[in-house]
Amino acid sequence: PNVAESLQRVQGVAIQRDQGEGRYINVRGAPSSFTAVSVDGVAIPAVSPTTRAVDLDT
Repeated sequence: PNVAESLQRVQGVAIQRDQGEGRYINVRGAPSSFTAVSVDGVAIPAVSPTTRAVDLDT
């Protein structure tokens, strides 16, 4: 499983799938574009120019 699919086991976290793979996460019903993602305290930027959501399928 990828990061998004692993996080779906946490209570309050839902994932959005694209072609069967978990891609984005929603925390407690908030849109994925409102979810901040960081690794060891360093913010991970979104790579898409059309959304602020971070792609977690890799």
